Amino acid sequence: MNKKKILNNNVNKSRDKLYIEFMRIFAIFFVIFNHTGIKGFFLFSIYERGSIRYWMYLFVSIFCKFSVPLFLMMAGALLLTKDYNIIDLWKNKIARFFSTLCFFSSLYYVINYLFDRSAMLTLKGFIETLYTSTTSVHLWYLYEYLAMLIILPFLHAMVKGIDKNKKKFHYLILIWFIFSAMRPCLEFFYFKGNNAINSSFFNINSIFSDIIIFPLVGYYLENIVDINDIHRKHIVIMWIMTGITTFISAFMTFYIHGITGICNEGQSQAFHMTFVLIHCIAIYITTKKIFMKYDMPQLVSNLIRILGSCTFGVYLFHAIVLRESDFMWKILYQRLGLMHIVPAMIVSLTTIVICGLVTFVLKKVPIFRKIL
Repeated sequence: MNKKKILNNNVNKSRDKLYIEFMRIFAIFFVIFNHTGIKGFFLFSIYERGSIRYWMYLFVSIFCKFSVPLFLMMAGALLLTKDYNIIDLWKNKIARFFSTLCFFSSLYYVINYLFDRSAMLTLKGFIETLYTSTTSVHLWYLYEYLAMLIILPFLHAMVKGIDKNKKKFHYLILIWFIFSAMRPCLEFFYFKGNNAINSSFFNINSIFSDIIIFPLVGYYLENIVDINDIHRKHIVIMWIMTGITTFISAFMTFYIHGITGICNEGQSQAFHMTFVLIHCIAIYITTKKIFMKYDMPQLVSNLIRILGSCTFGVYLFHAIVLRESDFMWKILYQRLGLMHIVPAMIVSLTTIVICGLVTFVLKKVPIFRKIL
C-alpha cells in the first residue's frame, strides 16, 4: 500500500462518524432549548401576533423540533446495519436501556418528592408512575427509544428488503410528505379543525410513527446515499425546502392562533413538527458533507468526540439543571441586561457544559459507564 493511500485511509478514519458526534451536540442543544418555555422556546407568544419578533422566534421554536427526531435518525443510521439476534438484543440492549429508564425515573421520582412533596414516596406509587406516565416530562424519549429497540429486528428486515433501492425510499418519503405533512395542513386550512379524514383509510399514517420513519430514513442517508453524489445545489435545494416548510408550519401556527385565540405552549404546537423530516434530512446531509470534505483541527475533533459521547448523560441530567437555573436567568436578565432569546441560548449552552462535565466524570465509574 503506497503512502498516499495510507494517508487517505488515516484521514477517512479521523473523519469517521465525527459528524454523528457533532449532530448529537447540535441536537442536544436544541433539546434543552425546547425546554426553556416562555423564556426561549415559546418566547414568540409574548409578542404581538404577526409582529417581526413574533415571526422570528416562532421560526426558531419550530426549527428546534428537529432535535429528538435527529437522534432517532442517527440511531437508525448506526443500528440498522446489523442483524440482531432477538435473545441477545433483549439481554443486552433492551435490558440495559430499561435499567437506565428505571434508574433515572427513580431519581426524578425522589427529586419530585423532595421539592414538591405533593405525593407520598412509595414503591407502589413509583411503579404506577413508571408504567402509566413518566416521573419527569423529558423522560418520554426513553420510552420511545425503548420501543424502537424492541422492533429493531423488524426495522432491519425492512431496510434489507429495500436496500440499495433508492426509488422505494423515495416513495416512502413522498407518501410521508403527502399524507403526513401536507394533508393535515390542507385539512385544517379548509375545515378549520371541524372535520378530519376517514380514520379507517388513514391507518396508512401508522408507518410514519417516529420510531419507524426516522430510523429508516437515517439508515437510507447513512448507508445508501453516496455523499459524493451530493453537491452544493442539492444542499441549497434542501435548505430552501427547509425554509419553505418552516414558514408553512409557522403560518399554520399563526392561523390557528387567529381562529382559536389561544396561544399557549400546551395547545399551540399542532404544526411544529409537521415537516421535521425535511429539516432532519437537510441537517444530516449538510453536516456529513462538511465533515467529510474538510479536516477539523485535532483539538476540535477531540472535543467533539468527548462532548458527543456525553450527550445522553446531558439529556438525562439537564432537567435538574434547568429546574435550578433561576440564578442564571437573574444574572443574564438583571445584571447583564441581556434580552429576548439570547439568555435562553446561553442557559442552554451552560446546561450542556455543566451536564457534560458531570457525565464525563460519572462515566469514569464502572456502574455509570454502563448506563450513560
